[in-house]
Amino acid sequence: MKIPKGFVVLFLILGALALQSEAQAAGNCLRRDAKGTNLTDDAISGKVKEVLNQNGLTPGQKVKIDVFTEGHVVHLSGKVESVGQKNEAECLAESVEGVQRVKSALQAESEPPRILSYRNR
Repeated sequence: MKIPKGFVVLFLILGALALQSEAQAAGNCLRRDAKGTNLTDDAISGKVKEVLNQNGLTPGQKVKIDVFTEGHVVHLSGKVESVGQKNEAECLAESVEGVQRVKSALQAESEPPRILSYRNR
């Protein structure tokens, strides 16, 4: 069965639009100023875990997010169901008081393996 070129072009355009909207959503994170905070790394990790749980990113069969903070830099690792959940977790971590930067090694089940993504403030 031969697929018409028009359908191939349509699917490529729709895929590009989907990636663009995800990139825009990732850039719209609420960020707080990390300067002048007295929070320890452990306190920041606790707050990140709390905000993830409050927003439905609780550990389950398909969601496992590990949080580690060093020097006010939050490291996220583990797995989530979708790229949307990955972006949401990264944005939520950035929104926590005291976070200077988020380094994410989260893997969405719906995307091919990646090494590491950085989210700089």
